[in-house]
Amino acid sequence: NTVSGGVIDLSLASGKFALTVNGNVTVSFTNAHATYREAILVEVAYTSGVVTWPASIVWKGGTAPTLTAGKKTWITLYRSNAGTQYVPAVSHEV
Repeated sequence: NTVSGGVIDLSLASGKFALTVNGNVTVSFTNAHATYREAILVEVAYTSGVVTWPASIVWKGGTAPTLTAGKKTWITLYRSNAGTQYVPAVSHEV
């Protein structure tokens, strides 16, 4: 998905996402399973803009990773059984 602005809903039924961001974007999650753990992989190819992530993500230090223009960042998120918070396990920039 190429996102130039607005809201993008990531249906967690998929689990893997590739986003190209070149504008201000608000990410939201839909279709989270109510009773089992989930792992979500989000690849972000970043050009410009501000990405606002869901408040349910508990970032280390309270801050989402800084995205760098021209780079890709992979973010892996884990949700515990029936939990409402997502914990990022990996944030990698190439």
